[in-house]
This record gives sequence, structure tokens and C-alpha cells, in this order.
Amino acid sequence: MTCADAAAVIGVGPGRVRQLVADGELSADRFGNALLLDSERVHEYAHIRLPAPHRRVDPASAWSTITDNQFDWLYEADERDLMRRRLRSRASFTRGYAHRSLLPDLKSLIMLSGQAAAEHHGVPVDARDSSLIGYVTAEAFDTLPPVVWRPLSSPRSWNIEIGVIPEDVPWPFASGAEVVDLVTCWLDLEDHQERSARLALDQLPGWLRERRSGG
Repeated sequence: MTCADAAAVIGVGPGRVRQLVADGELSADRFGNALLLDSERVHEYAHIRLPAPHRRVDPASAWSTITDNQFDWLYEADERDLMRRRLRSRASFTRGYAHRSLLPDLKSLIMLSGQAAAEHHGVPVDARDSSLIGYVTAEAFDTLPPVVWRPLSSPRSWNIEIGVIPEDVPWPFASGAEVVDLVTCWLDLEDHQERSARLALDQLPGWLRERRSGG
């Protein structure tokens, strides 16, 4: 099996496959400049390490991926985008429009993400973007101030998006925190194609090193 074939099975880029071979996680024979991988091992790795691209990740597994400090997938564009799309299942997202007078109350009732979290983590943001993005539990969602909720596909304007975390998933954010971690912040910025997503991504390696060291 070629690197390109293996990459398609695992759901990563060919460069990542070559790195897995170099790390000893996949076996391969070299023929000139080409690598031929063991097909059985590739399929086994794909089943154990990563879900297939079309397979939905359950919310608990998504949050486990976000919080386990293992972020090899962040460093290659194709794999990063694939994982970002899989991790969208971390919550049930809904958008709506709330009167401007309600936004301060809503801001105090949700775990802030998006631009507000980026600013907290020192990421430059576009101050013109006033959309509110955050997370709540399923129970808390029912107690939010009145919002006209709309389908994500609706072309109508919105100024708030809420990710509702299922009742059977432990709250994934640090106790006492008012904003999400930088990984979740980047996911939300990238999901919305915000220009500040690239700036958040640039800061992630240093932030992750600090988190691993307990800083």
C-alpha cells in the first residue's frame, strides 16, 4: 500500500503517514524513493487511532481528544481540518438572534468562546465582530433569556451561537473558568472562518507546552 493509499485509509495527509513510519507506528518497506506499507497494519491503526472520516465522534470522545494534551493532528493542515470537522460533534450547536439589551446577561451565563475567549488568551481579534459564542449544559440552555433560535443553515442574521453539551458528558472546562481553553477557542474561530483563527493557531504550541507543564 502506498503512502497516498494509507493516508486515505487513516484520514491524514501523506506527510503524516511518512512520519508515522519514521516513528515506528506503521511498518513499511522502501523501494527506491517509495514506501510500501503493510495494509493490515494500516487498517488496524485507522480503526484504533482515528475514526473513519465519515464516522461521527460522540461528544465524550470529542472532549477527550480536546483535553488529553495529544495534539499531533494540529501540525498538518489536512489532518487538522479533518479533525476539526470531526470535533464539531462536541456539542449541539444552535444560532439565534437576541436583542442587544440581553447580550450582557447572556454573556454572563455561558462559557465564552470565539472572539471573547481569544481576547482573554491574548489573541488579537477584530473588535467589529460582536457575535457571541459559548457553551452551556443542556439544563442551563433551557433557562437562558429569550432568544429567537434558528437552524444553523438559516441565511438570516444571528448574533449568538450556543454549543449545548449533553447531560451525560462531564463539564469539560476548568472549574471557575469564564472562557474556554485555547484549543476549543481555535476550533470555534476556525469553524466560523474568523481571521483570528490563524493567530490563535500560532499561539497554540506555546499554550499547550504551558498546559502540559501545569502552568
